[in-house]
Amino acid sequence: MALDAATLALTAGELKNALTDAKIAKIFEPTRDELVITLRTRTDTYSLLLSARSGSARVCLTEETFENPETPPSFCMLMRKHLTGGRLIDVRMEPADRIVYFEFLCTNEMGDLVHNILCAELMGRYSNLVLVQSGKIIDALKRVDFEDSDVRQLLPGLPYTTPPKPSRPDFLAVSSASIVAAACERDLPAADALNKTVAGSRMAGLQWRTPDRQRTDRGAEAEADGSHRRAQGDSRRGRLPLQRDGSGWQAGGVHLLPAPAVRRQV
Repeated sequence: MALDAATLALTAGELKNALTDAKIAKIFEPTRDELVITLRTRTDTYSLLLSARSGSARVCLTEETFENPETPPSFCMLMRKHLTGGRLIDVRMEPADRIVYFEFLCTNEMGDLVHNILCAELMGRYSNLVLVQSGKIIDALKRVDFEDSDVRQLLPGLPYTTPPKPSRPDFLAVSSASIVAAACERDLPAADALNKTVAGSRMAGLQWRTPDRQRTDRGAEAEADGSHRRAQGDSRRGRLPLQRDGSGWQAGGVHLLPAPAVRRQV
């Protein structure tokens, strides 16, 4: 499942807690779309996987072992040149977007301290890894030239810019009441209405579920489908005022539950 910005924010927070002040020991590029960075803290050693695969773009800690090519690819060699020995000082998210910034404090060829930022852009088939220093692109895993895009290029020496953002408000920056109120004005299923109301979250995991129907077998879901749709329509027409509780949003006896990762944050 593709990561949305809300889920990715939780991942970035956990990585920051675990890896801050860790030093880079090794860098590998096992496949053309993946990078593995070994980081060491005072007590532990971690393997950070950064994947720019179109169908499974992600950043995470991994215990998997990878078979590395005998000759490192050019991007891997570039990463080793600029990052090896560097210390991770920050992990942060681009607001309302699926971009995670890993900021390293490194030493350049002249012995000066420099800040290098590895930008993990996890945006489906546009996923990419970009190394930036002082706002300029050092290089990208997948270069984007003027023939590929006339809006945003990713080439060495160019200023690094973020992709254009949607006009919808950030899911993590607005109140739940305003989100639900705006979504209820749309004559759409719950997940579709919320997706079109806010940016930064994919609401495919939302469900209408009544407290007395917690079974997950297909027969129970089919039986409840009709009542869920009726309850959803009633909430739009004002019959069931929506309120937020500890696990999601409530309309009468019907609960709107977010995906587990988002629910833990709520």
